[in-house]
Amino acid sequence: MFDLFGKLFGNNKQNQGKIDIKDVSQSTINVLQVDKLDLSSFINSPYQNVIIGNSIRKNSLSTLSNNLSYRNKTVEGIAKNWENKVWLNIQGGFDTGKTQLSLLIEKYLPLESILNYNFKEISILEFHNIIVLIFNQVLSQNTNVFSNNEKGKLIILDDLPEFGMDENVNLLFIQFIEYCKANNIKVLSTSNYKIHSKIVKGITNDFLELQIPLLTKEEIEEIILSYRNDNNHKRFSTIIEVISLGYPIYVQIICKYLDLNNWNISDENLMDFISGKPFDELDDETYQKLFNSTQDENSRELLYRLNIVSGMITNEIIEIVSNIKPIIHKPFEKLKNLNGCWLQKNSDSTFFISPLIKRLGSNNVAVETRKEINNTLAKNILQKKTISQFEGQSAMSYFLIGESFDDAGIVMTMGLQTYFTNPEIYLGSLFQSLWFGSDLPNEMSPLIKLSIRSLQLYICNDLQFKKDNRYNQNNRNFIRNHLETILQNDIELVPIEVASIAYLMLFRSYLQENDVKQSLYFLIKLNESSFRTPDKADEVVTANFWSILDKTSELEEIEAWFGTFDVIGKQEIDYDKNLIHLFSRRLIDNINEKNKDNWRETIKILEYIIQECNTRKLELLRAYSSKSKIFILADKYKDMNKTEVFYNEIKNSFSNPEAVFIIKDEFGRQQFYSGDKENALIALLEIEDVDILSQTKLDTYITIAKIFGEKDKNIAHTYTNKAFEYADNNKDLKLSKLTLAKLMAEYATSFWFLGDSKSAIYKLSEAYEYLLKSYKETDLFDEIDDFNIVVIRIGSILNFIYQSLVYGKPPDKVADGSDYL
Repeated sequence: MFDLFGKLFGNNKQNQGKIDIKDVSQSTINVLQVDKLDLSSFINSPYQNVIIGNSIRKNSLSTLSNNLSYRNKTVEGIAKNWENKVWLNIQGGFDTGKTQLSLLIEKYLPLESILNYNFKEISILEFHNIIVLIFNQVLSQNTNVFSNNEKGKLIILDDLPEFGMDENVNLLFIQFIEYCKANNIKVLSTSNYKIHSKIVKGITNDFLELQIPLLTKEEIEEIILSYRNDNNHKRFSTIIEVISLGYPIYVQIICKYLDLNNWNISDENLMDFISGKPFDELDDETYQKLFNSTQDENSRELLYRLNIVSGMITNEIIEIVSNIKPIIHKPFEKLKNLNGCWLQKNSDSTFFISPLIKRLGSNNVAVETRKEINNTLAKNILQKKTISQFEGQSAMSYFLIGESFDDAGIVMTMGLQTYFTNPEIYLGSLFQSLWFGSDLPNEMSPLIKLSIRSLQLYICNDLQFKKDNRYNQNNRNFIRNHLETILQNDIELVPIEVASIAYLMLFRSYLQENDVKQSLYFLIKLNESSFRTPDKADEVVTANFWSILDKTSELEEIEAWFGTFDVIGKQEIDYDKNLIHLFSRRLIDNINEKNKDNWRETIKILEYIIQECNTRKLELLRAYSSKSKIFILADKYKDMNKTEVFYNEIKNSFSNPEAVFIIKDEFGRQQFYSGDKENALIALLEIEDVDILSQTKLDTYITIAKIFGEKDKNIAHTYTNKAFEYADNNKDLKLSKLTLAKLMAEYATSFWFLGDSKSAIYKLSEAYEYLLKSYKETDLFDEIDDFNIVVIRIGSILNFIYQSLVYGKPPDKVADGSDYL
């Protein structure tokens, strides 16, 4: 046998005796050129996998030299953490880029001499034999591995296997690190495994172990640019990071695929790309490595089952998947065969599985076993009282894969309902995107489908109402159409309570689009369902019916609205009075706005409404329609005779005091504007005490105050004060800042004419503050004219008071010759 020790250590037997060499008498070793030592004559060796190679492994780098990230920030951070330590071990699973990273670190460091050893795919016995020889080579004082004057010395131990049970080898490693520390030599190792605690405890202060940092988004961008220096291609970095999880080999395969396709993915191929189907070549290599590293079939079965798990793997989950028939006995014993290569253990004793194994999917597990595992994992999550968004998504995914479609749908409804309590968290979750623009599983029951679509439509309606940029009209249309289809085809298969919710969501959706006829159609459907449900559905119908007038202006829509009123079959007294007031005014405003300047058409529509309301005894809506006709005749046509004729025709046809107030107030104020102040005062005083919650009553008080102002300023102030108190005591009026500014200006004027200049100035100051605040609300108005009028009014009052105080008398006339105030 060739005298290897003699060649390595000379004839100094004392040096050889420092370490107990086991089983090396039958071994030979292939030693290639290492730095300055030429030992190339030792060619014949059974250890073909061991390379004690070239100092900077140029051949390894050259394979990636054109498409590489030099990971400068990562390498710099690692070097900084390693600075005061001797040994750095980079630990990670298969194909995590450990060797490549060690090359980059080697390139980064200011080194003069490097020894490089690679132990890829050797047995533990071979490793023990070889490491003894190598360390004896380094530790021998007769071997000048490094010259004494060298600075920046590095030994690389690449792909270390799992070891630590041989005390002699452990002691050798400790002595080796102590020697390296004394001689200013750094040691860099990579391994699928963590270094055994028996070794670490002897060199704690000189040892650093890091989990391999996978590629970052920025590093992926660097690789992308290495293919084609086009910044537009960097847009793929996020999706590559998601698919590859930062595994270098996976990133390279994806980039090569994209480069072959000119960095363009069609919409048809996008889903396949995201799922990783184009990269199947990676799977064959993974299978081969798996068979070589894990020959026990039950261990591989356990790995395939764990591959079903999403997220971190706990001991509890390992027990769950092992106990599904056929049972895998002694799972934690089999875990030993997987840990390091395909499973990585975290500091919290959980495990995560290599994405290379994840790519293989779960097809290696029997179908029924796979279903049972998925359903059991989902139920295990739902045993908790409170679960996170991520856990909910995981449970739903498990149920879907386990073909428990209704269970998945129930979890989906739970996720959708989080929008009500925390919309921002919901909008960042999977629930926000799943099934919004795609079909629900056919196997899902109509009840679950209807529940999901109803909740989704509610969310779409809300986002649309809030003008949220996350609102998607195409998704809304898809959901709405499907919801209508379910109601049309499967209505007998779902509880009427759920159908009622669906009808309500459809009603609101169409109403937001100003589609009055469709809104009325689904309100009728909701009303039909209310006959078979508790009173709450009936309340929903009555609460929403009048709101349709907010979007109504066309005669055909008004006709349909009256038709719906007849179908619902209720009377005016059955509806909320405040809603009738509000939406009756909105209807009249809509009609006036749509037929602006076409007063003949407006009167035609108003007369139709008056006629239909009279038939149905809808006094409030008829009153608002009559009020609008009075205004048009008096203000637009300037014909008080026709106005009075019309008023006398209708004034005794109302029994509701509030309806009487509406028409008499309008007629009285039109009399005032036309100069008939005496009759106006009589008419307005007759309705002064009517109990009504309406902003119009403010105008009633102010108009009475103005009429009395010419006779008795004290009485005038009393009515101005009534207007102020009415506004102050009825917060439900929700007056705008501009209305309050107008009211406060009138109040200030009233104080001035009483001779109370101090109060007048204080009130005018408040009016001015309201005016400034009201400017922020002007975007709510269709026009800003009203704001400008109030600005001029308050400015005129200020000038009036200023001139009165400074010059002793107020101005008499404005520029056009009219009275100043």
